[in-house]
Amino acid sequence: MKLVAVYTTVGTLVQARKIASTLVERRLVACAQISAVESHYFWEGALQNDREFRILLKTTEARYKSVEAAILALHDYELPAIHAVAVEHAHAPYEAWVGQNSIGETPTRTAGAQAAPPRRRAAPKRTAAETSTASKGKRR
Repeated sequence: MKLVAVYTTVGTLVQARKIASTLVERRLVACAQISAVESHYFWEGALQNDREFRILLKTTEARYKSVEAAILALHDYELPAIHAVAVEHAHAPYEAWVGQNSIGETPTRTAGAQAAPPRRRAAPKRTAAETSTASKGKRR
């Protein structure tokens, strides 16, 4: 099984959430992450600069065409950017979780299937110096 990260951008947070939740609910992707971005591009002969929302969708190579079709059906851009990047290396248990949750069918609980990604450990405690710097609004 080969993992891929599929990216697309949309114009509103509402649309980003709709696409993300729909693809996760359909189990075409295991996870979707939304982030605000600023895009610069040429469109119809003019330089454009817009705020958009990037959706990162985690799935398998076998699901790419279904993910692309679903994005196209839900997207409101005339020419949506949709592209996938192969994941060269992944933590094996996480890779298995993505595969189990990108099966393209209505979820049913089966023995051993995980409904959520493995939990991350808590962030390391800050040192006194880091806490002092953070409280002043500075980031490292």
